[in-house]
Amino acid sequence: MSGRPKLVDSPPLYPLPDALLIDSSVLGGIGQSTPERRQLINYIRSNNKQLYVSTGVVEELDKEWAGPYGVNDWLDPIRNEDWIIALPEPDYGARIRDGPTVSEMVDEAHRELAKLEQEREDELPKTDAKFVGNLVQIRVSEGHDSVGLIIDDRNAERALSQVVSETEYEQFFRILRGPEVFEEIQ
Repeated sequence: MSGRPKLVDSPPLYPLPDALLIDSSVLGGIGQSTPERRQLINYIRSNNKQLYVSTGVVEELDKEWAGPYGVNDWLDPIRNEDWIIALPEPDYGARIRDGPTVSEMVDEAHRELAKLEQEREDELPKTDAKFVGNLVQIRVSEGHDSVGLIIDDRNAERALSQVVSETEYEQFFRILRGPEVFEEIQ
């Protein structure tokens, strides 16, 4: 048993989804002049993929905090280039067919994440929990058939996988571990 949550893909990951939502936990590990950054940009551009970041990720990137390479250098491409798009806040009433609303799924993911992090819900930011809403948003509003979340946070992937796998949405979404994605796109 691999210990991976149900929706977390194992390598090989190909084909990657057409739309990829990426977390700051991954972006923070990619420096401005690193091979990983060049590989990601080249992969997105040459394979007709679209990369998205959530409003929460943009807010995290706009703070003083910086990962090992300084994540603030991602703001310029997010604001000025078409291969990476900042999403607006999701429509919390949206749903696919008869599935749960975005709001219901975000609240459930936040509860699960608070349990895993052993923190009070009111003290835990909702950035990671909102990814479930962003996945629905990309599927519904942006019209992509397959959507993947690239993340490097085991608790978030576990909580999101649990919430999504309990719905009919699981057929549309994949959760991908950042380091494994970079191994695949080399």
